[in-house]
Amino acid sequence: MFSSKEKLIEYYKSYAWSIGFGVSKLSSKTGDDGKKYFTLAYSRGTKYVSKSKNMLKPNPSIKTQCKARLNTSIRLDGIVTI
Repeated sequence: MFSSKEKLIEYYKSYAWSIGFGVSKLSSKTGDDGKKYFTLAYSRGTKYVSKSKNMLKPNPSIKTQCKARLNTSIRLDGIVTI
């Protein structure tokens, strides 16, 4: 548990940096119960979809299929749980 969202993000980014990967916010939503949920993931872990109009020259990508992620929720009292 963490006292705020910022403390959790700071901790996870510092951990990720020590291991050697970057972190990005993958998603966030508010549940029916009022809790807020968000996911942090490896910054190059999602599948890349080319938006290039010329299929002969697609934009290069270094995306991987890494499934490392951290699912969290913010309780109504502000405590962040993993």
